[in-house]
Amino acid sequence: MPPGPAADPYRVLGITPDASVTQLRVAWRRVVKTAHPDVGGDPATFRELQQAFALLSDPERRAAHDRERARTVGAAGAVTVDGSTGDASGGTERDPLAAAAAAAVRARWVGVERVWSLGATGAMPPVGGSAVVVDWPTVVRSSDPPVGSPLLTSIDPVVGLPRWSAQLAASVVCVVAGGGVVVAASADAVVHGLASATGVTVWERPLSTPVQCMAAVQTAVAGTDPTSPWVAIATGNVVTAVDGDGSARWATRLGHAPVWMQATSKALVVATAGDTVVALDPRTGRSRWWVRHRVDTVVAAAEVGGVVWIADREHHVVGLDLTTGSASHVVDVGEPVTGVHRVGSRLAIRTASAALVVLGPTGRPLWKVHLPGTFSAPVLTDGAVAVAVADGSMRLLSERTGVELHHVVVDLGPVHEPHSLEVHDPMVVVTAANGAVVGLRRTS
Repeated sequence: MPPGPAADPYRVLGITPDASVTQLRVAWRRVVKTAHPDVGGDPATFRELQQAFALLSDPERRAAHDRERARTVGAAGAVTVDGSTGDASGGTERDPLAAAAAAAVRARWVGVERVWSLGATGAMPPVGGSAVVVDWPTVVRSSDPPVGSPLLTSIDPVVGLPRWSAQLAASVVCVVAGGGVVVAASADAVVHGLASATGVTVWERPLSTPVQCMAAVQTAVAGTDPTSPWVAIATGNVVTAVDGDGSARWATRLGHAPVWMQATSKALVVATAGDTVVALDPRTGRSRWWVRHRVDTVVAAAEVGGVVWIADREHHVVGLDLTTGSASHVVDVGEPVTGVHRVGSRLAIRTASAALVVLGPTGRPLWKVHLPGTFSAPVLTDGAVAVAVADGSMRLLSERTGVELHHVVVDLGPVHEPHSLEVHDPMVVVTAANGAVVGLRRTS
């Protein structure tokens, strides 16, 4: 039997570990057209491609390779993330088509320049959240200056100048935006609804107790009017759904106070201080299912393919079926998780050691890279996974393999620990949890 390729065969062929047999054959036909020695390809490279295809075409050899790549441990069937299949320090795609795509990404990201920046606002960001929220083209910052009243300010993302400011009577506890509405909860137990375009207050709701957390305004949750945005507000043990006009849709009392909420395509998922996760019907607020879980109280959830992924306090990321609540996937990350995010059809996990781990729809680890410092929530743009890194760089990684396609050094100004990243050609907006925000422009 010929030896298998030294490099990971999935990376060699430019496919993901969850690729079907058909996708494998399509990838092989593509590389043959450009990499075969008869058309000018390098013989050594082609031999490596042949070995990769031979390994993955054999079900038994592929299964053995996959077991080595992501081994199963423990009675719970947790997949362990070990090793690094990506390269954040300048690796190259081996698939010729992927290499061409990488060249296209580099051409679009030749240069990035800072055109405006705003420093920290003095506001205390909510746990796991930020004092600045972006719902393009709305960029809203909450500020709590030493002198003067707390403000909400909408920033023009192109030039960095204020569009409007709204003065509040007390500090902002949490702010979300979407569907043309900015919803802000203040420390005096009042929730304010403002028009995104003008900042005019269109409604206010006094509450009996201060707000602990809010779910982002939703416009496309199953069973609800897609034209009517709404927001879920947690006060004490009660979750209240409020429509975009400020009217209450429903209110549900839980056994424990919520610590975070995440709206998904099928339910409002709520994690509580009592180590429970509850799925509420978005139309009625009734519980569809609940499970006990030692959920992380800071890291919120992300939905990928009908599964809601949550982080627990044992360094696992758990996939819960949105219909039943059953744990369909358990991934042992091996270190504290600092964020879970949907990136296309995949799940991206940020860790305390500045690693980015990407899982396929089935929960199988696809690749892992270490970055030189804390980095923003990843986004998918131009066919690549983009992050802003604390070392002042923008890194673009292959969505399929994690190989670095390009990086460019940028001046992030006051943003020392990037929190979020928004790309809207030609503008790029990077935020920090403390309200600092910088506007960049791609020069290519």
